[in-house]
Amino acid sequence: MKITDEELNGLKAARNEVEWNQACAGLKTARSGAYPSDWWPVVMASGLAESIAKSWAVPGTTKITIESIKDDGSREVLSEVSTSENGFIAGQGGGTMELDDRGNIFFGFKG
Repeated sequence: MKITDEELNGLKAARNEVEWNQACAGLKTARSGAYPSDWWPVVMASGLAESIAKSWAVPGTTKITIESIKDDGSREVLSEVSTSENGFIAGQGGGTMELDDRGNIFFGFKG
């Protein structure tokens, strides 16, 4: 079953990742746990998902990438994080970060 206009509108109306995930769960539930047959071309390859996700960006947010530079000049990403509206920083990797109201960043890494 193809994605409906109503389901597309639900995706487009998502104001954050939680609402996006809820909309995706709803359309998968309607198809016994599967994405619509035209999910990839209509939502992913078309750039729709990317443009919706970009709309969630908060003006003034910061993205931080922590890399290890090896002797041969190659780089390995250790962690990628970005600030959120509430000052907390979410990311991928082995660490956690928090931004206080004065702009100080606190790091916590598991080693």
